[in-house]
Amino acid sequence: MKKPYLAKFSSLYLFATLLLFSNACIAQTGNYTLNPDDYEVYQPNTPSQTRPEAPVHSGTSVSRDYREQILQLFQFVDEFELSFREMKYLNIVGRLPEAKLKFQQVFNYLQKIKPTMEADQKILASLYIAKFELLEGLTKVMNNLKIDSGFRAALIRSGFYVAAMYNQLIDEFRKPVSFKGADLVKLKSQVNNIARKTQKYEITSKYLKISGNKIPKGEKIMVLEVKGNKALVLYMGPTMNNRQIEGWVSLSSLRKRTFWKKGNRDFYRP
Repeated sequence: MKKPYLAKFSSLYLFATLLLFSNACIAQTGNYTLNPDDYEVYQPNTPSQTRPEAPVHSGTSVSRDYREQILQLFQFVDEFELSFREMKYLNIVGRLPEAKLKFQQVFNYLQKIKPTMEADQKILASLYIAKFELLEGLTKVMNNLKIDSGFRAALIRSGFYVAAMYNQLIDEFRKPVSFKGADLVKLKSQVNNIARKTQKYEITSKYLKISGNKIPKGEKIMVLEVKGNKALVLYMGPTMNNRQIEGWVSLSSLRKRTFWKKGNRDFYRP
């Protein structure tokens, strides 16, 4: 690339980046916050349920098993996600108002039953809340023509990456597993790891070369995968050729040219 990248981001770029890929994306809605310090795509195949039916006993602290109900209540989020996978823009924009209405109904219901939910059930609800907020943010990105196509593609690519991690954990709840003791500790650690894997790394040297493109100092990247001594890196910014920039970079180069640390490769171990 002959010309350096423009380092000036509009407020929209900043909004899109912070909305989708800050650690807050691990869910900060109402009382269903996943605290990282405390703890491929699902195809829905069960009937959609938009209204909660389980009884709520006010004033009780007795725990109940809401796992299956939570999965059913949030099925509309899984279905909404399929619109993104199919990249049908009109379906995405057209379905958002209904999805937002369902989300608010489900969220209000969860607030009522929260005192009787187990810790793992609260985590499941928080994962779905985070995924819905992610999809809502992606809709705004796709709907704004001021973002160049290269940056938009990178935001969508990283959005799918984050959603896939949510889905992997959500799918664990579809198995006959009881998250108690060590299993609950492991679940919380996996949730914590999402924030670690989605952090962005600023380039500290003159540039970082990705697939023949010299990304200048001050710009940010996301590491999607680590294999051997190399990392698959995605540039999170506008491009000169309006194309997404992604490629493999040596870990030694990452350590020298970004804030990447040697121990960070542990985030990407199976």
